[in-house]
Amino acid sequence: MKPRKETKETTTVREKVLGTAILAAATALFVAFTVFLGRPLLEMAQNPEAMETFLAEWGALGRLVFIGIQMLQSLLPIPLELTTVVGGYVFGPVEGTLLTMCAVLLSTTLIFHITKRWGAKLLNLFFPPSRQKKLRIFRNPRLRNALTWVMFLIPGTPKRLFVFSAGLVPQSFGRFLLISTAARLPTIVACNFGGHAIGEGKYEQAIIILVILIVLSIVGAFIYWAVSRRKKGRL
Repeated sequence: MKPRKETKETTTVREKVLGTAILAAATALFVAFTVFLGRPLLEMAQNPEAMETFLAEWGALGRLVFIGIQMLQSLLPIPLELTTVVGGYVFGPVEGTLLTMCAVLLSTTLIFHITKRWGAKLLNLFFPPSRQKKLRIFRNPRLRNALTWVMFLIPGTPKRLFVFSAGLVPQSFGRFLLISTAARLPTIVACNFGGHAIGEGKYEQAIIILVILIVLSIVGAFIYWAVSRRKKGRL
């Protein structure tokens, strides 16, 4: 009995070391992406004319390249709202909205299933399933759905981190995708119309739209802070 127990403990330590190495590698990859790709993409996203010129160089593939940029943005510390405004500027409000929604659906699907496949195993190494089940967010689907709606409805909340963690929670992917996408739609539409207004020289209209988004972001920050404090109090 004693040798078997030692083997089990050795295996557990080995798994934790491997998990730590994987986390370190993922962190290093994220830093490398941010340093080498984040800054150029951020500069381009802040200059709609430069983005339009860049996409025009790709010809018919420009729309696919834009979708790829927005999917890549989901891995970088660049606000989706920024590239969405550029989409409205370059492609117009309707097509810009459709392209952004396509990128959101693809990136959310990819990230959710990657974290579901490998992230859960890493989580189990450092946070046993028995302890996970004690968290209210793991046990209460209504709380998860409500939190998802709030997070994605209001601009300024950390959606990227929420998508990465969504696959770690026992929930239906279809329901999560439906709620998060529907909640994101108003902001995505507003950003695209704002970008289109800038491109058309309707600066007053663009300012009004962007001010509304800023106000929503501030309100969202307070709501997220309140929800976070309440959630911590109930864990």
